[in-house]
Amino acid sequence: SPASDILVFYVKLAEYQRSLRIPSSASQAAASSPSFEGAIDFDRWKLHLDEAIAAGVSGVTLFGSTGANGYFTEAEKTEALELMAKHIGKRIAIMMGIGAMTTAESVRLARHASANGADAVLVVPLNYWAPTDREIFRHYETVAAASAVPVWLYNNPGCAGIDLTPSMIAKLAAIPNVVGMKDSSGDLPRALTIPVL
Repeated sequence: SPASDILVFYVKLAEYQRSLRIPSSASQAAASSPSFEGAIDFDRWKLHLDEAIAAGVSGVTLFGSTGANGYFTEAEKTEALELMAKHIGKRIAIMMGIGAMTTAESVRLARHASANGADAVLVVPLNYWAPTDREIFRHYETVAAASAVPVWLYNNPGCAGIDLTPSMIAKLAAIPNVVGMKDSSGDLPRALTIPVL
């Protein structure tokens, strides 16, 4: 049932946080991706991340919307994760945004993230072709199956043009590797609605 799926979802989230020794009051920083003359400025990015760590963040998201995911190629994102994961070490948890125009690219990014230092991946739905609910579910199911690290749903209807509704979230929460969600819908009452589905 949807209610039991949501309960399992929150249990999975709690287990994920415990596995990384993340307190429930943890803060996750959305890291910008500084660039200069069309290329990522890795030296500035390392300084930015060091400052965030010194300020006490528990984790960082690379290549979410704040990280300008859509402006970088797959090769740039994979190189960046490798360099930033090496720089961060195990000081904090790393979530890698793997939004892409195709499921196949998201799968490749999930596999790469799993093997190169990410502790979780953040997945936005495919958006250009206005997929059906079935296609959205299949996208997440396929990416989650390819990922060796936990998967977080990313609902950002303002940027993606697709809203992960509470009923869709209840279905996606049943996917074994889906453990959490970042909701940028701006719909605060939804945060109260989802747990009672």
